[in-house]
Amino acid sequence: MPTLRGKWRPLFEWLRQKKRDQVVNAQEMLRITGWDPKTLTTYVNKGFFRHFLRQNGERYTMLKNGSELSQAEFAEAGTQVKDDQPTGASRMKPCPALAKVIGPQPVSRVDLPKRVWVYLRSKGLQTAQASTTIQCDEVLRALCGKGTISTFELMKVLSEHLVAAN
Repeated sequence: MPTLRGKWRPLFEWLRQKKRDQVVNAQEMLRITGWDPKTLTTYVNKGFFRHFLRQNGERYTMLKNGSELSQAEFAEAGTQVKDDQPTGASRMKPCPALAKVIGPQPVSRVDLPKRVWVYLRSKGLQTAQASTTIQCDEVLRALCGKGTISTFELMKVLSEHLVAAN
């Protein structure tokens, strides 16, 4: 599970207690994080929370149960990985095993490596000797069937775990 740093961890833990369609006040979020209001506005305007919060003025509505929120998808927002899907790129849905790595939202093949790298870096799975070699944890081992794998081979294997998102 990715390690959330700084003010992201308390916000993640707090949002995990919320229910779908529950209203969350911006002032509560500022109190939890200690952020300046402009910081929260910047994150909202850049779409960092778009997968789990919808803005309604000074309030936000949970788009899913907080218990369904993975640290991987929250870390993606926290590390400012942008969703720069090229025009026409199709979205694919990850299988349940891959969703443990990249989160349950549909992803384009362009975005898959970005989300995987968030997971790999947060878990420290890149080997020191060869930067293109990944030491698989249990989750990755279940997906690729190996203890170590090259980054290039890993992306190929993981892309096989995507299905059409309709």
